[in-house]
Amino acid sequence: MTFAFHKARKPSRRARAKQKAVFVESEKLEQGMARTILDEVKALQGEAKLKDIARLISEAPPEQVLELMNEQGVLGIGTSLEPQLVQGASAGAKTAAAELGKVVVIDMRRPGFQSWLSTTMGNLVKDTTGTSMDALRTTLTDGIQRGRNPLKLAKDLKQSIGLTDPHAKAVIRRRADLIAQGVSEARADELTERYREKLLKLRARTIARTESLQAVNGGREQLWQQLVEEGAFEEGQEKEWLTAGDERTSEEHAAWEGMKVPVGEDFPQGAPPTRPNCRCTVVLA
Repeated sequence: MTFAFHKARKPSRRARAKQKAVFVESEKLEQGMARTILDEVKALQGEAKLKDIARLISEAPPEQVLELMNEQGVLGIGTSLEPQLVQGASAGAKTAAAELGKVVVIDMRRPGFQSWLSTTMGNLVKDTTGTSMDALRTTLTDGIQRGRNPLKLAKDLKQSIGLTDPHAKAVIRRRADLIAQGVSEARADELTERYREKLLKLRARTIARTESLQAVNGGREQLWQQLVEEGAFEEGQEKEWLTAGDERTSEEHAAWEGMKVPVGEDFPQGAPPTRPNCRCTVVLA
């Protein structure tokens, strides 16, 4: 297969207009998704049983503590986002139909769409479960090494649900810095918890920003695929990869600007977004 690269080519105004429609729809979803994630984390934190966790911290190896939290269902977040992913896919399909000037509605009952939705949800839960486990392990290991009271450490773990490993390490550093500055332990705990809440909101926004764009892009791709199956595209119709085209665009992603493949085929780098906070999109060439 031959891929066309146009690194120096500036996307047309028409292409940017199509991209803007994607961003508009994803932004409509983003705030609601972030709120759903925060509500979900709050519910998971409420389900974590402090006394059971504290008892195991005192009596069992760290992995058993993490296993208990896994059994309590507190590791994976994002499982409540499926309705919003479907909503975003529907909105994305509408933008694609509008660009084609066609009155066509995506069929969400088709195996292709159901497979996309299942894979998207599966990847989301898998990714958040892995990062949540890493964050909890880091928090637990640090607390044990410092000889933190089991009940307080159990509370630390409960409040760390939903964070990433880098976030957990940042929380640990913040508390250590406060103690080093002579702040009392109680005040350090209070300020550290505020910082932890700030990082949790940041993660919720990151997931929401990524998944909302994923949903809208996915809906567009699924509609195109359904039209391919119906023979509705002219032979040789291509789709084009666009970056956000600003100073925040990485060199790796900038190299993909203008790449084209036939509609119905995959880009070598997969489908956007390719990582958290990726703002790439795909439009018809």
